[in-house]
Amino acid sequence: MRTAGWLMGLMIGLAPATWACGYGPEEELEHLLAEHARREAAGEAPEALAELEARIDEVAGARDAAFSGLFWYRDLDLARRVAAAEGKPVLSLRLLGELTSERSCANSRFFRVALYANVELARWLRDDVVLHWESVRPAPRITIDMGDGRRLERTIAGNSIHYLLLPDGTVVDALPGLYGPGAFADALRPAVQAARAALALPAERRAAVIASYQGAAFARLSQVAGQVSAQTGAQLGAQVGARNDGGRRGGLPTAADAAPLAMGKAMVERPLLTALGQLPPPDDPAWTVAGAAYLERCRLDARSRRLLGRKVPADRRDGLVAVTRRFEEVMARDTAQNELRHRPTILGWLRAGAGADLAALNRRVYAELFRTPDDDPWLGLAPADELAAIDGGGLTGP
Repeated sequence: MRTAGWLMGLMIGLAPATWACGYGPEEELEHLLAEHARREAAGEAPEALAELEARIDEVAGARDAAFSGLFWYRDLDLARRVAAAEGKPVLSLRLLGELTSERSCANSRFFRVALYANVELARWLRDDVVLHWESVRPAPRITIDMGDGRRLERTIAGNSIHYLLLPDGTVVDALPGLYGPGAFADALRPAVQAARAALALPAERRAAVIASYQGAAFARLSQVAGQVSAQTGAQLGAQVGARNDGGRRGGLPTAADAAPLAMGKAMVERPLLTALGQLPPPDDPAWTVAGAAYLERCRLDARSRRLLGRKVPADRRDGLVAVTRRFEEVMARDTAQNELRHRPTILGWLRAGAGADLAALNRRVYAELFRTPDDDPWLGLAPADELAAIDGGGLTGP
């Protein structure tokens, strides 16, 4: 149990039931998870465990926490204080929507299945970092009414990113978008090691350790990108001077411009964007080639596959093997793009001094890499230069 986390947890207004137990939220989570494991072993069906799982999610601060067992802070300052007390870095997630919601943005949902539910990765995260999440903005939803009582409701647009921070808020590294679980651990572990090495030194010597790490990480990823570029004939490296307007007359990128930047969520969103009249560009085959090198580090473990099975409609579970295989393949392509293009770009920004201001860095990531800038309230779903021929463009609200 984290003593600092327990004491500080009492400061954030947890549910009275937590206080009544006589212990803090992380210890309560351990008790709830043990009860869940006992009842699962006794053969209880998921439906019978629904109330217990809802309580686990409430205490953990995230959806599907019965599978991950991870505790999340919502207050970054509090997470940083806990991290300082424990000598650990903070892993801070930014997403659209809420991590507690079944309909947060697509990539954050994929994280819950592929990353947080992974037994080995979850154990390491629990031991080596303090977890925090924060919503950038609500996740847009699209509902299609089939007219006979059936409805299709999905989220659309948006992306997610994990930042590794020192307790003072300095950004050590960033992992943008979806990674396979093995690839996520491969990328994050050296950053955590560098952060902990820095924390073992006096404050005035830490910047040099972080700068050395960032320089070495940038050089390594750039070398790999160069090798893959030579093999595929495509330019896969860092996006120097990336545009944030999508090249459009209206001055802002569309959701179709943003879609190829996260292939996993594009797989889900492409039919919806097409229905809206926005045609995402075709997939770049170079990323399929690049992704093949990451495929084995993108395999789901048994626990993640079990959670994935819950997410598939009951009448489609005969095809679960194919769904899993397709997800792993797309995840590998996302991993390649994130490791060989987006992450080196962010590391370049960090080496230029962007790591001192997380809020400004996050705005830049969403504007220039994810193509969903703050100044577009419609997230590219209502381009200014396209005619809807509906009064007011069909746009309502503040």
